[in-house]
Amino acid sequence: DSENVDDSAGARLINVACSRAKKKLAIIANLSFLQSRLNKDWSLCKVLFDESTPLPTFAADQLVPGYADQTVRQARETLWPLKEKDDAVSSFWTEDDFHSGLRYDLENSSRYIIIMSPFITKSRLSTYVDLLRAKTEKGINLELVTRPPHQQGTADQSEIKEMLSYLEQIGAKVIKRSSMHQKVIVIDGRLVWFGSLNALSHKNTQELMFRLENEDFTKQVMEECGLQTPGEAGDSLSPAIDPSKIPPRLCSSCGHKMKVMPRGRFGPFYKCEKCNSTANVNREDLKQALVPEAKICPKCGREMEIRWGRRGMFLGCAGYKDTENQCRYTRSL
Repeated sequence: DSENVDDSAGARLINVACSRAKKKLAIIANLSFLQSRLNKDWSLCKVLFDESTPLPTFAADQLVPGYADQTVRQARETLWPLKEKDDAVSSFWTEDDFHSGLRYDLENSSRYIIIMSPFITKSRLSTYVDLLRAKTEKGINLELVTRPPHQQGTADQSEIKEMLSYLEQIGAKVIKRSSMHQKVIVIDGRLVWFGSLNALSHKNTQELMFRLENEDFTKQVMEECGLQTPGEAGDSLSPAIDPSKIPPRLCSSCGHKMKVMPRGRFGPFYKCEKCNSTANVNREDLKQALVPEAKICPKCGREMEIRWGRRGMFLGCAGYKDTENQCRYTRSL
């Protein structure tokens, strides 16, 4: 009955592929995904998963070792051609050429990638995920900063959680920040993209992005955005503050003794165990509570200072003020 024939483009393509084979037919597919999604009455499902005549199968990594393989990169570049940068240190990019330019930089990253994208969509992430997976397989540190699922507009929260979980599975560090709105990409600490475009959710809106290759400026952007260099000691540093050396305080609301909480969004703080009121720790008290190893800059040996940025208190080298021999080392409290 012609009414029951699948006349879709996909069905016609599969028919052509199967009917043209003379001796052997190789099917490259995510079988577990197909088995969970295909209608069991479809002919393709019966061919692939008929238990009475099982097809010989082998893992894809017997053909290529992983997403970082050169042949896979060539396939990516065929699907999404790269636009090589010119010799300009700085340049403006519109939505028409941004993604090809960014892909070029991502492909050529050698140390780490930080992507700040407030929103994520499956359609846009799918154009990057194989490349990102290839980079993590090569040992490149990948960090994504985005909004929590419940703050991503009208998007399906379960879908957002699924995408973030997958990114973590492939080796990315996912950081959820409430109400963040920066659109920034940092690559290897040497270049930065920033502007109006959400790298992992953009569809068809008109946008403008700025690309700059400059280590000092990139460092400033990272400081303003509260970013740490992934993979370096700063990610696993022991706390800089000894909470036991912070003087006690009584709650101004109920008079109950407050507890020192060593880690908060903006650094250590007091919290009342009775009424949950909070209070800031005096900067001088924080200074007195610094552990010895946190007082000295590990890069140049100068004194570390408590400073305040948009994302709260942090430690920064006093050499930041020295224009002739500047040191911009920072770390969290």
